Amino acid sequence: PVDLVVSLGPAEVAQLVVAKRGPQTAQAGEILRYAIDFTNAGNLAAGSVVLTDVLPAGSTFISASDGGTFSFGTRTVTWPLGDVASGASGERT
Repeated sequence: PVDLVVSLGPAEVAQLVVAKRGPQTAQAGEILRYAIDFTNAGNLAAGSVVLTDVLPAGSTFISASDGGTFSFGTRTVTWPLGDVASGASGERT
């Protein structure tokens, strides 16, 4: 008989970590500004990444940074990030 031992290295994966920061509350009529931070904490690039955020009912969209677009039908802000390299990070507002 032949014994075969296969040793696998660390898994190669893209691991996107996303966090939203900003005020927890707002008064009616007040402009609320927040940021979404993202980081690829994996050891592989993440391809064709799209970041989305749904705005709560009752809020009014004003603007988004970095080419972000807003869909009134779904109340969603969308940012195409493309490929996010391992260790890369960014912010969208």
